[in-house]
Amino acid sequence: IRDLDRQEKQITMELKQRAKAPGVNPSTDTALKAMAKQLVNVRAQRSKLFAAKSHLGAVGMHATSMASQVAAASAVGKVTSAMATANSAMDTKETAKIMAQFQLENERMNVKE
Repeated sequence: IRDLDRQEKQITMELKQRAKAPGVNPSTDTALKAMAKQLVNVRAQRSKLFAAKSHLGAVGMHATSMASQVAAASAVGKVTSAMATANSAMDTKETAKIMAQFQLENERMNVKE
């Protein structure tokens, strides 16, 4: 991009110098027309380069977003497997029995108060 900026400045200076030169008719001078076309091409290249750069940035941001989504999905999968392991380790009948006993003891304590 900097190189294109330098080229644009150089071509602009050359155009001005050529147009101010004595004996040069700006409307018929082919060298001036060629330099003007070259200036237009440099500006077009610069704008295309900016567009490509912004597109690459967008692709990079999309890739980062996808990577974070994959990491989140992986974390959810690990939590799910941990919960499944915990559920398989617990005996539901024993847990219900302990909860009923806790409730009974809790009621006894409330009555004593």
